[in-house]
Amino acid sequence: MAGSLSDSVEEVTVGLEPERKKVIIKEILEWRRSRLLPEQYCDFLLNLYQDDPDSREDRGWHGLSAAQIRKGSIRSWALFFGIIVIIFLFSFNFNSFHPALQIAVLSLAVMLCYGIGLRLRSRLPALASIAIGAASLLLLSGGISLLRGFGAEAAALVIYGAVCAVVWMVAGLMARFAIFHFCGWILLALVYGWFLNQHLADIDWIEMEMAWIPAGILLVWVGWLLHRRHRSASAVLLAVGSLLWFAPEVYGYLISDLPKELLQLGWIGKLLIVAALLYVFRKKWTEWVA
Repeated sequence: MAGSLSDSVEEVTVGLEPERKKVIIKEILEWRRSRLLPEQYCDFLLNLYQDDPDSREDRGWHGLSAAQIRKGSIRSWALFFGIIVIIFLFSFNFNSFHPALQIAVLSLAVMLCYGIGLRLRSRLPALASIAIGAASLLLLSGGISLLRGFGAEAAALVIYGAVCAVVWMVAGLMARFAIFHFCGWILLALVYGWFLNQHLADIDWIEMEMAWIPAGILLVWVGWLLHRRHRSASAVLLAVGSLLWFAPEVYGYLISDLPKELLQLGWIGKLLIVAALLYVFRKKWTEWVA
């Protein structure tokens, strides 16, 4: 039965024009990337529509296949590595530029990389993620370097880090790359930990738990509200909220003077609670993040 079904579908695909096949293959790859269909279904459809082994883009990484790399022209390779050389030259000599030129070059590089990443996010996700990652690192490291050169205090650097975190989250949401959305939240949590340490020097166990756990519960709740319409963003909120559940023990272990044994017992107790909750609600959270 399965064989006859496959044969009948193949008969239909034989009459399709090459351009029409390319459009269908692109749609199937998009379905697979966005998880609109299970991966095995997408593989089955790709095997039907792709009859050239060298053109099987599903074996690539984030839209960049081995065949595309092999067929790359000398011009493309020279352009790619030429850009890398220019970036390194600017990096090595960045501090020797005039401050106004430093700001202009950094702003242009960040906007250019973000623009390339957002433009290529559907066609070439691998290159898009590299471009957005480069822009995010440039925004953080370059901005902090400039602020230090201007003699900025630690508080100004941390506030700038919070701004970078928000930019990372927005870029991740716009490009639909969950990793950048997640990294933005983690950076924001580090900034929050710094401010917490500055204003609550002699923190006790209850204050430490109340400083982190409500924020984690809020993120998980918001993620649950969004899980039907924005699955990727909701999964990130679930992950970050779950990490904040353990943040008090990590914070206390690194910064506070609370007994280490008590913090370890608290961490183990929370881990057991999480394990029990994950088991009891496994049907709900697996559907949420899948």
